[in-house]
Amino acid sequence: MAPPQASRTAEATARSGAHVLEVAEYSRCCKGPHAVRCVTSAAFAAGGYEWAVRFFPGGGGGCSDSEVAYVSADLVLVTGRARVRASFNLGLVNRATGLPAFLTYAIDVL
Repeated sequence: MAPPQASRTAEATARSGAHVLEVAEYSRCCKGPHAVRCVTSAAFAAGGYEWAVRFFPGGGGGCSDSEVAYVSADLVLVTGRARVRASFNLGLVNRATGLPAFLTYAIDVL
């Protein structure tokens, strides 16, 4: 009878973290001399990795008065050479109510 074979299993561990990116003077982001295409957060640690948030006030395209109907954001893995599965919530705060509206995403970084 053959001896039992050793096996290795990788156990996924869920870790969590939080980061807040506040865009000061948002109403000026896409207009006038201070218009920006992208606001990038400082790197932050969550789940054992380094991440950053990129926020595009003009939706990722060029900013003009006619294009400011939407925004976009990316979660960027800063840690190099990592294979990661992540899920995250993105909340945008309504200035009138002070309450966030959340969107949930899942991504694989390979």
